[in-house]
Amino acid sequence: MTFKALIPFLPANTFPYIESILSKTPLLIKITAPRKTRYGSFSAKKKTGRYTINISGDLNAYAFLITLVHEIAHIKCWEIYGNKVPPHGKEWKNFYINLMSPLLTKDIFPEDLLTALSHHLSNPKSSGSYDSRLVKILHIYDKNNGFVYVEDISPGGKFLYSGNRMFIRGEKLRRRYRCEEVATKRIYLFNPVAEVVQVESMSSENNPV
Repeated sequence: MTFKALIPFLPANTFPYIESILSKTPLLIKITAPRKTRYGSFSAKKKTGRYTINISGDLNAYAFLITLVHEIAHIKCWEIYGNKVPPHGKEWKNFYINLMSPLLTKDIFPEDLLTALSHHLSNPKSSGSYDSRLVKILHIYDKNNGFVYVEDISPGGKFLYSGNRMFIRGEKLRRRYRCEEVATKRIYLFNPVAEVVQVESMSSENNPV
């Protein structure tokens, strides 16, 4: 897609800035079907001689902008360091912070998002989905979809994920929650802000995992 095709996906008045930081960058941007595990991805130049950024098409304008800048930071980092530095190391963090900083104004983001973004940028994580505070505030600006977050389910509570697959929420292990699939008894690890449909809340004493 051409860069101008990004305009409907971005907050008002942000396209000129995005266009300026992408000036002369050989880049293909693809809008993809919604993905549960990641919002965007980046790949370096291959036979086409262009970088590629994939972004989920169901993101609200604020989430789309943040994801896009996250991936552009990968391009800027790759242009200087190639694959000689970690994908989300200090070099990438510096590019991401510097690219996001001019956007941190009340003309672009509402106040609650500005506060969350400022906190997020103090030490950006490899994925915005690891910053539950930012994700929750971003979702305020989504259309209501009836979902709740795994971290908001009570221990032992049941929820549906990926259609009709039912799980029981267990304990938190570092960044993720240990959850048991009811039908198979298999254990899966869930991101705290994975969107699920709550079935019922039950105490962990009644439903040990």
